Amino acid sequence: MNIVDLKPGTRATVAAIQANALDEQRLREHGVDEGMEVELLHRAALGADPIAIRIGNCCVAMRRAMARHILVTLESETAAADVSYTPAHAPQVQAAE
Repeated sequence: MNIVDLKPGTRATVAAIQANALDEQRLREHGVDEGMEVELLHRAALGADPIAIRIGNCCVAMRRAMARHILVTLESETAAADVSYTPAHAPQVQAAE
């Protein structure tokens, strides 16, 4: 999923940048990097350019073509991946005193 696919107000985490070297460098200069929190703030009317995104504490406007290079995962997906599974029948370990 790329950042253009998000609904306005949705937060996500940058998973990867898939672009040629020049576009990747431009995005990184704007603060886009893997693991950064981003939010789609606003889209221009009728699917036109630009879109406004928040990258960390900065607000950046960019063309959709450039923003499509930013692949993201939703915050809920990231949180779900961080939760470890412990079966109910797993033995309980107590700390030694």
